[in-house]
Amino acid sequence: NSSTSFVKGEDFLAWLHDMQRVLRRDESDEQSVRLTLGSWKVLETKLIPIAEASAGDEEATRTLVKIFILMTRPMSGRALEALAASGSETRLRNAALSQVRTLAEARSAFAARPRVLRVLLAFLQSALTTSDEKNISLSERSKQAQIDLEL
Repeated sequence: NSSTSFVKGEDFLAWLHDMQRVLRRDESDEQSVRLTLGSWKVLETKLIPIAEASAGDEEATRTLVKIFILMTRPMSGRALEALAASGSETRLRNAALSQVRTLAEARSAFAARPRVLRVLLAFLQSALTTSDEKNISLSERSKQAQIDLEL
């Protein structure tokens, strides 16, 4: 629920990095990892509340943004084609239908928790601030801003 609070443990960032790594490897048209995480409601019950609790933690927020992107990326071309083939009941078509549901649930989860959107916008705004405001060298800030904006 929305009153759940999270305390960052010693393996917090490692756990996020592991999740990001697993999602990056989920390149099949079926997106089985993303669908499994969706069926477990990980985005709604864990990741969004963690993002809200991580306001101001740039490394955690950067990793969470990457995870959010991976969890909400568009379906593959083959999955879209299988979805359009309305007469067939293939494994890929069923997975595509599940992906549509998972993406709709993700949209709803973000809409239901506007605080996470403020956290993400603050992170993006931070990526656009000048080096003087951050007290870091221009070359280091440019490198980090480029990485953040590539998300």
